[in-house]
Amino acid sequence: IKKNKIKEFIRLHSNHPRLLDILEIMGTLTPETISKHLYEFLPMDDLTDQAQISAFFEVKTTFITESEIKWITNYFKKSPIQKKQMLLSRLSYSVFFEEYPFNGQYTSNLLNDLSIKERDLVWTEWIREHTAYGGKLGSLPTDYEEAVKTKKITQDRAALGAEYLKWFLTSTNRDIRDKTTRALYWLG
Repeated sequence: IKKNKIKEFIRLHSNHPRLLDILEIMGTLTPETISKHLYEFLPMDDLTDQAQISAFFEVKTTFITESEIKWITNYFKKSPIQKKQMLLSRLSYSVFFEEYPFNGQYTSNLLNDLSIKERDLVWTEWIREHTAYGGKLGSLPTDYEEAVKTKKITQDRAALGAEYLKWFLTSTNRDIRDKTTRALYWLG
């Protein structure tokens, strides 16, 4: 793949309705086929950033090295609030995967590195939106509690979940804080 040909393709097809999908597929295939990620050979902009992030969540973990972890961490640090929240949404699906580098521990580290002010703007608002009115994370504390009580998850997965769930305690939603406290209690 020639770098200039790809750049020209993107420029010529920038209005194509499926360009993001095409770039995401490229981002998923290139680590295995040419041993490079999109960020290593494409100029990064909003579109290619989105494609690269999506690809990181699709490739085998063997293609995620310290360089990719550093790239996504830097992306998070430099991004505006809305893009940080979009990344948190992606990360919420990989909390319990021990073998995956972008798990609950990784998310916790990202949040820990934010200032309190920025964390309130990014995380507290994101958690409020995703736990209120039947949001997808609203049942996570009770699901986690049940899994820990019945030993349906390993100790390592439970620890990753606890590392992630501890951030729910910063929520302004009292019900979520109470459920999280109860769930973490069962971990021991």
